[in-house]
Amino acid sequence: MSSHQPTHTGHELSRARSHEGDRGDRPAVPSADSLAQQLKSLRFPAQKADILSCAQREHLDHRLTERLQRLPEQPYQDFADVSRGLGQLR
Repeated sequence: MSSHQPTHTGHELSRARSHEGDRGDRPAVPSADSLAQQLKSLRFPAQKADILSCAQREHLDHRLTERLQRLPEQPYQDFADVSRGLGQLR
């Protein structure tokens, strides 16, 4: 007599952890490399207005543009700086 025991493949745990580190309904922060690909014409140092102008020129996704609008008014030295700024938004 054998009882049927479900076989765990490990995918269950992977799937459960695939959202680990997510911040609820907050979207993921784009990497510096991703921002560089999307904001090709942006030159540094840049102010928030420069970033927003570039986002408009590059026809960036409206969700990302809305997040960029919430960046603090400060100079940004590179794409990593912009990515960090986005990561600090709530």
